[in-house]
Amino acid sequence: MLVLEVRNVEKYFGLRKILEIKDLKVYKKDKIGVVGLNGSGKTTLLNLISGDVKADKGHIRTFGKVSYIRQLENEYKDTIEGKYESHFRLKDKKAEYMSGGEQTRLKIAKAFSQNPLLLLADEPTSNLDFEGIDMLIENLLQYDGALLVVSHDRDLLDKVCNRILEIEDGQIKLYEGNYSQYKEQKELEKKTKEAEYEKYIREKKRLKKAI
Repeated sequence: MLVLEVRNVEKYFGLRKILEIKDLKVYKKDKIGVVGLNGSGKTTLLNLISGDVKADKGHIRTFGKVSYIRQLENEYKDTIEGKYESHFRLKDKKAEYMSGGEQTRLKIAKAFSQNPLLLLADEPTSNLDFEGIDMLIENLLQYDGALLVVSHDRDLLDKVCNRILEIEDGQIKLYEGNYSQYKEQKELEKKTKEAEYEKYIREKKRLKKAI
């Protein structure tokens, strides 16, 4: 079941092109980790999908409800399902008196309570202790929808994700598997490129000598 379609999208900040996405389709079964260097456009991608920012070109379509766990946003305690309130240990807690970790748990609980078909998450482990991270991973594993998550938590990306979306130089590339499998594929790509370059240099020398 298709939940997200991105076609021919471009996003600029001033004269700098941050993202150029020719075609991206996300299905209900996809749990996608979004990786890349700082400033590569990971949060921008989520903001484009959520509609927080508009694309300069192209089209983005979502099919079904979308929830977004934003990194930089305070939440207020409302519309949370009782099971998530209890699971994330937020019962009888007032939002204005919550710690940073509790505020993050609140954002996560609220997002799950909305029963989205597509869940966006920007560094959802921020401020969480080990117990909170385990709760998050448990709920993501049980979640029956599509996920796009930006995270530096490699354990989360390994346990939860079945695909990795890499952003590099404004372009995206999808890899099958979790983060560790993605790193293995990247290493293989690197070795292949090095071997091809060495072959090119040898051939160049051979032709130069023949001439």
